[in-house]
Amino acid sequence: REDANVPAAEAARAMLARAGWDVRLRADRARMLWTKLALNAAINPLGALACVTNGALARDPALKDLLTAVCREAAAAARAAGCPLSASSLSRRVLRACRATPEQRNSTLQDLDAGRRTEIREILLPLLKAARKTGQEAPILSSLYKMTVSLETSLAGAAR
Repeated sequence: REDANVPAAEAARAMLARAGWDVRLRADRARMLWTKLALNAAINPLGALACVTNGALARDPALKDLLTAVCREAAAAARAAGCPLSASSLSRRVLRACRATPEQRNSTLQDLDAGRRTEIREILLPLLKAARKTGQEAPILSSLYKMTVSLETSLAGAAR
C-alpha cells in the first residue's frame, strides 16, 4: 500500500470487516503481486485447457494434483525473483479461491471461448523468466504456457 492510499485503504478495510470479510492490509506490494501472479498461473491455464470451472479444479483429483505442482513451481520462481512465497501456503490459497468461486470460468477460458488473445504471456512469462535466471526447471509452467499459446493460436486460425 502506498502512504497516500493508507486512509482510503483503512476505510475500505473497516467497511469490509463490518460486512463480515476477513481483510488484512499488506505493506509488501511485491509479495502481493507475485502471489496474485502465482495464483493466476495455477488456475488460469489449467482451467482453460481442461475447459472447467474453478470448482472443478479443486474437486477433480488429477487437476488438484496439477494445481499443487504448479504452485510449487510458481512459488519457487517467485522466490528466485526475491519474493519468499511458500508453496504450501500458495496451494492452500489457490484451493480456497477455487472453492470460493466454484462456478467461475477463469478469464483465460473466457478469452479462448470468445476467440480473444489471452493474458497467458503476462501470467506465465514472468515466472518462467524468474526461474530461468537462477537455472531452475519449471517444466509444468513451461508446458502450460506452450499448450495455452498453441490452443489460442489454433482457435484464432479457425476463426478466420
